[in-house]
Amino acid sequence: MAVGKTTSNLGMMYIGFKAAFKKAFDAADPEDWRRLATLVPSTTAAELYAWLGAFPSLREWIGDRVIKQLERHDYTIRNRTFESTIQVRVDDVEDDNFGLYGPLMADLGDQSRRWPAKLIFELLQQAITELCYDGQPFFSKTHPENGTTAANYNDADDAAPVYLFDTSRPLKPLIFQQRQAPQFAQQVRPDSDGVFMRDEYLYGVKARGNAGFGLWQQAYCTTATLNEENFNAAYDAMSQRVNDEGDLLGIRPTLMLVGASNRAKADKLINQQFWASGESNPLFHKVEVWSTPLLP
Repeated sequence: MAVGKTTSNLGMMYIGFKAAFKKAFDAADPEDWRRLATLVPSTTAAELYAWLGAFPSLREWIGDRVIKQLERHDYTIRNRTFESTIQVRVDDVEDDNFGLYGPLMADLGDQSRRWPAKLIFELLQQAITELCYDGQPFFSKTHPENGTTAANYNDADDAAPVYLFDTSRPLKPLIFQQRQAPQFAQQVRPDSDGVFMRDEYLYGVKARGNAGFGLWQQAYCTTATLNEENFNAAYDAMSQRVNDEGDLLGIRPTLMLVGASNRAKADKLINQQFWASGESNPLFHKVEVWSTPLLP
């Protein structure tokens, strides 16, 4: 096949592939992770969140200002590098047979849009062992709090986990740190290793970032059976969170996150206005229910 035609095909193919990627990227449902996580731009290989755990509040001004000495924490989120690569045979380009790759590029765009949500929900499932800013697992029974300890985790019953979050504040319970958004690229030079050694062109995506923990005070995880009593226990525990001075933080759970196995129970517990007996449901719309297939 003439080199000129191959070059022309490669140009058209890149435009088509990138368009398919972008269309699917823009149309994808990214599982609205921003309800759970604050997006933090990153400019280096890792970011130190020394300020986590500081809860600024106003006090009556009597005499001199009281300078709050912030306790520094050594919580660092290190960026990770992610990629996905698709091989396109040189023969398919020379034979004008590259239409079948379009759906693959579209799926790559779809998955790239879902990348932050994937990291967020993977992190949640590791949160009973992975440490947060205070040196305890994010979901723990022994978080330091005003000279004592506090729990945001109940491991009773060993049921599928249910999560409560206060998502009403500017800083969310989790952090998504983005160093580089997903970028579409190609390797099609005739002298590249892929073309010379394997007779294939490469198309793919690279992204850099990571998910991390914000404030444990805004989250609660329970594996207790999902019922009114256990919901109220988790809700009330969150409402009693205090700062270093012992003042209530005003935490108010707004979101219940469940996986597929708890979807029906959560919907009945929170979204059903009346019980079968005719009594009013005291938990009706107490929080928003979010069911995701990314959790068990």
